[in-house]
Amino acid sequence: MSSSSRPRSILVHVDTEIDPRGHDGLARATRLALAADARLTLADVVPDVPAYVRRLLPGGPHLVQLLREERAGRLDLLARRARRAGVATDVLTLEGSAVVAIVREVVRGGHDLLVVRQGRDAGDATSALGLHLVRKAPCPVWLLPPPRADGAAARRPRRPRVLAAIDVAAADEPPTPEHRASAALAAQVLEAAAALAELQQGELHALHALHAWTAYGETPLQRRAIGGVSRADVAQYVARVEAVAREALRAAVAPLGARLRPECVHLVKGYADEVVPAFAEARGVDTVVIGTVARSGVAGLLVGNTAERVLETACGAVLVVKPDGFVSPVRAAPGEVAGAARAARTVAGPAA
Repeated sequence: MSSSSRPRSILVHVDTEIDPRGHDGLARATRLALAADARLTLADVVPDVPAYVRRLLPGGPHLVQLLREERAGRLDLLARRARRAGVATDVLTLEGSAVVAIVREVVRGGHDLLVVRQGRDAGDATSALGLHLVRKAPCPVWLLPPPRADGAAARRPRRPRVLAAIDVAAADEPPTPEHRASAALAAQVLEAAAALAELQQGELHALHALHAWTAYGETPLQRRAIGGVSRADVAQYVARVEAVAREALRAAVAPLGARLRPECVHLVKGYADEVVPAFAEARGVDTVVIGTVARSGVAGLLVGNTAERVLETACGAVLVVKPDGFVSPVRAAPGEVAGAARAARTVAGPAA
């Protein structure tokens, strides 16, 4: 999803071996596509068949085709729901590494939003796939929470609440490249969150809770006087840091105007990986929107410590927005951009 416009093409990953009846992300993506007049693509990935299977199993070389046909059939059944709702829907079976295949399809198909379901446990394959796609997909990734252990549907507010968690630098700080990039990413996060809230007819909140609102050195200064600094000096210093952070937040959200009500703008003291998940759970937030950048000049290598910790601790959905110029480490296979190499696509027709 472009941070400045509505999504035009939404790719939903469905592992039909794990979720033969689909998952909550499919229903959400369908509603979003209908509201945005976007096209929907449902994709599953057939893992590579080990060499020993081809060697030892009669008909082994034909196994991939059989698996693809089976998964395509399941996807088509799922796609009928979206088509009946009036959403133009394709189904797509891919082959190989799930991460590589999905990222290449994002590039090949020009998708601007990727929807993935998280696993129940942080260490399972589905959760690992979600984190890898957040790191490597060039488009925003909407990570949906795992199904509840009891099989019941997750309860959500009647009006979905969307929380934009941003980090903004003070206006009087030197305009370093890092600060400019941070400001640009905060603007993208706010715009993406506003678009998501509007498409879902939901409620938009903005939260500034990163390092800009932790007063450097406050704890040791509170413990003992340093260089003649009194407790009153410390209190005044902390108040000034808060005022600067509040003004930076005000300036960041100003472009949204009436789209963001003043009572929905929050300045909370603390660190994002602690404050954001706690705030989201307490306020019944449906989706947290965060931004991420690659570090150390290595494309897609690292989401960033803060963003990864939020992903690990958030109880609900998380939409991860990429900065302009993000470069995926996954490259398209020869001929894949022009055609659909190693992919089988069924184009939607009228609802049956």
